[in-house]
Order: sequence, then C-alpha cells, then structure tokens
Amino acid sequence: MNRRKLHQLLLGSTLAPTALKAAEPIGSELGSLFHSTLNFFGKLQRTKGGLYLDSYLVGKDKSSNHQCSTAAIGVGLIAMCMEHEIKRNPIAQKMALQTLQTLNGMPATREKAGFFRHFFSDRDGTGRSEHSTIDTAIMVVGALFCRNTFDDPGIRREADKLWNSINWELTLATPNGSWLHMIMEDGKPRPKSRTKLFSEYYILAWLVGERQKEKDRKGTILPFEEIPRWEDQGIQLLDDGRKKAHCSFMIQFPFFMSHFGATDPEYLKLMKAQAQADQRACSQKTKAPELWGCGAGITPTAGYHASDYQKNPGTMVS
Repeated sequence: MNRRKLHQLLLGSTLAPTALKAAEPIGSELGSLFHSTLNFFGKLQRTKGGLYLDSYLVGKDKSSNHQCSTAAIGVGLIAMCMEHEIKRNPIAQKMALQTLQTLNGMPATREKAGFFRHFFSDRDGTGRSEHSTIDTAIMVVGALFCRNTFDDPGIRREADKLWNSINWELTLATPNGSWLHMIMEDGKPRPKSRTKLFSEYYILAWLVGERQKEKDRKGTILPFEEIPRWEDQGIQLLDDGRKKAHCSFMIQFPFFMSHFGATDPEYLKLMKAQAQADQRACSQKTKAPELWGCGAGITPTAGYHASDYQKNPGTMVS
C-alpha cells in the first residue's frame, strides 16, 4: 500500500474543513451514549475470535449467536481506534490485530475477487448471503483506520494484506464510477446488481479511486461536483437520479469514513443541507426540531425500515 495515498483516513471529524482526532463528547447525555456505544461493540458484539456480530439477541444466550456482519466488523474496528485514542482500552491494539488476522484467515467467506459475504458465521466463515461490495468496503475502511491509528507493524502488515487482496476496480459498472456493482460472484459482478451514485457507495468509489492512484494512474472516478443534485423546498441535496429524499446514513457514512467526505467544503455544505432537511421535517412532527439523522434500523411499529425525512414511521432518528 502507498501510505501517502491512504494516510488521511479519519478518527473523527466535525462540520469544519479540518479533521480532528477522536475525543469524548462534552455533556453528560452525549457522554453516556458515547461510552454505551463503545461498550455495545466491545462487550456485546465482539466474538472470541475478534469479529463482530450483526445484532444483539435480547434475552438469548450470546453463545447461540454466530452471525457476523462485514459492515459491523468495520465499525467495530473504528470503535477500537476510538477507544485507543481516548485511552479507554489499554489492549485495543492487541484486539485490533486479532481481528485483522482472523479476517485474513477466513477464505470461506470470500469469493475469487476477494469480496466478503455480507453475513457469515464467526466459526468458519461460511454463509449464504451475497458477497457485498459496499459492506466489504466499510470493513476495509475499519482496517485502514487501524493501520493509521496503531503504531504496530503487525497491524500495518495485516491491513495491507487485506487491502491488496481485493480487486476493487471490478466494482465499476461504468468507468467513472457513477454506477457501481453491488454484488460479486466467482470473481465477477452479478448481472443487474448495479446502483447509481449518490449513496453510501461513494465510499466504494473513493476506494477504487485510491487504488487507481496507488498504481500511478490517473483516477477515472467522476469528480464530486459532477454528482447529481436536486432541490426540495429551497434546499439543495445529493441525488441518485430519482429526486427523492435519501436516508441520512447515505451521506453520513462517507463523511465519517473517508478523508474526502470530511474535508471537502462542498461535501460539508451538502451534509449540512441534509441535516436541515431532516430537521425541517422533524420540527413539523415533534417538539425537538434540533434532531436529525433518518437512518436504517428497527422501529417500534414498522420493524426494520430505511427511513428518510419524507417517510419516517415513528419519527425515528439515529
């Protein structure tokens, strides 16, 4: 890996054009939530082998749950970096190395181009779910966070091995990355498994661009300013061509998980616009107009739902 190209992955960020390292939030309410979230990943979701489960089964024995999520592993690795940065976990470095070694030692969950299953067993890596490009990307971003957080040659070696084991450019459904493949099978994209930017797949496009630059080639990924926009009641938002509201996580993920997302002034402007659209809708339905962040998750009345500010059962924010 060319460290020059990928050294700027973030540990934390604000809505300013500069990135900050992880720090504990100010205020008892946010502080409690922050530490509870780290405990959730570190104590409830982490397996003995260093992987992270897809969900916590309330009222059931944890030992009966073996389904891991590739994306959850990526977020768990980022949480490990945060614990290290705030000096909350003295063995975070050792735990991060264990996770990376486990991932590199699980060929059963991967297809020929290196992509991982979305869900798989922590026991042997087997599973029946698709080999997901975006979930693999989120997991690898977590590994790169570790690479650039811990001063450990073993972690750098394992993260580089993981990064280099994946054929990122196979995900391009169009040369400029405006369309990306979502699923891989036997070293090639599954037919008709395409998605159009803008979405959380911008993380994947960014990684493809980094791979191209790493090979000393000019990147083919379309410039961010060429990604479509649409306007809703005076607020300009990112678009995928449908002129419909997005789930907030679609713009939040690249913001927190890529250097470009957290530092580009235009991206930050559109991140704020998403918050304004969410808050406007929230102010019409609740007495908490400051809330924003319509995401995908379990709702009290509608089960799992990928919410947006136009369609948000229960008025949930996350």
